[in-house]
Amino acid sequence: AGLTAYDTYTVRFVDTMSAGLDPSKVAASMRVYVAAGADGGFDAVSAGKDGRAGTEPAKGWTDITAQCATKVAADGKTFTVRTGDLIAALGGADAFTAGARVVAVYNAPLNSACNHGIAKGNPNEVYLRYPRSPFADQSGDAGFTHTPSDDACAYTWDLALTKRGSDGDKPLAGAVLSIADDRGRTLAADGTWDAEGKATVTTGEDGRVTVSGVDSGKLEVRELKAPKGYTAFEDTRSVTVKAEGLDVDQVAAAKPKLTITAESPLRADSADGSTGSLEASLINTPTGTPPSITTGGFMPSTGDMAMYAAAAAAVAGAALIVVALLVKRGGGSHKE
Repeated sequence: AGLTAYDTYTVRFVDTMSAGLDPSKVAASMRVYVAAGADGGFDAVSAGKDGRAGTEPAKGWTDITAQCATKVAADGKTFTVRTGDLIAALGGADAFTAGARVVAVYNAPLNSACNHGIAKGNPNEVYLRYPRSPFADQSGDAGFTHTPSDDACAYTWDLALTKRGSDGDKPLAGAVLSIADDRGRTLAADGTWDAEGKATVTTGEDGRVTVSGVDSGKLEVRELKAPKGYTAFEDTRSVTVKAEGLDVDQVAAAKPKLTITAESPLRADSADGSTGSLEASLINTPTGTPPSITTGGFMPSTGDMAMYAAAAAAVAGAALIVVALLVKRGGGSHKE
C-alpha cells in the first residue's frame, strides 16, 4: 500500500561480526540519524582530518539515537539496532510521504584475533528488518521481514621499518626512534601505543621495528639517537599509507589501491596487500659523509618509490562501520 498507509514505521539493523571484530564498544558508540526524502546522499555526519566520523548531524539530518535501542546477543557476535518511529521522528506523515534515509554509525574495534591483509580480511554481515505490512504488529519479531544480507570487510596492515646504512644498505642496530600516529601516541617497545607520546623504540640486530595493525594515514618518525658511527637525521619524517577507492559501502568486493610513500631519508620498499605487509627503510649515512652525496641532502621530499597493492582499509582499533538505509514508497528498496 506504500508508506502513506503506515501509522508508525520502525526498522532494525542486524549485524553479525567475524572473530576479528569486537562488538564491545558498539552500544556506547552507536549514533542513528534520519533525514526526509529518498533522494540525496548518506553523509549524515562530517569526517575530520583524521578520517573519523563526528557526531554532529549534517544539515537536514536529525539525531534520533535517544529513540533507538542497541542490543548485543549473548554470543557477543550479533547485535541489533532498533529505531523508534521514523514517522514521528520526521515530524509527521507528510514528511514521511517522500520517503526517508536512515544512517547508523558505530565503532567495532579490531581485536588480537583479526586477520591482516586482504586475503581474508575481517568481514561483517548486515541486513535490515522492516514491517511486513501496515497491519503488522511492530512490537515483536513476527511483524517484520528482512532484506538480503550485505557484506562489509575491515582490513589492517603491518609496517616494518628497517634502519640501514647508506654504505651498502646493511641493517643497523641501536637507533632510538620516536614513531607517532595521527593521535599523537608513540610506539612502545612492547608494540603498544603510549597516549602521552613519550615512548621510544630501539632497533635490534636486524635493524627492524614493526608496527602491527596500521591504519591508512601518516606515521611521523624522529631519530633521537643514531647507531654508533652514523649521523642522525634532523626534524621529523613521515611514512604515509593511503587507500584510494573506498566509499561508504566498503563492501568486501571493493578493490581500492594501497599506497606507501616516505620522506627522505626514509624509503618505501614494498607492499604486499595479500598479507598486509608493508616495508620501509630509514637510511643513515656514516659520520663525516659530505652532504653532497647523501640522499637529497636529507631535505624532505616525496619517498623514493610508491608501492601499490589491491586492498581496502579500516580503522585498526576502531573499525568504523556505516550502515545506510534508503526507504522509498513500497517499502522494499534499500541501501545498506
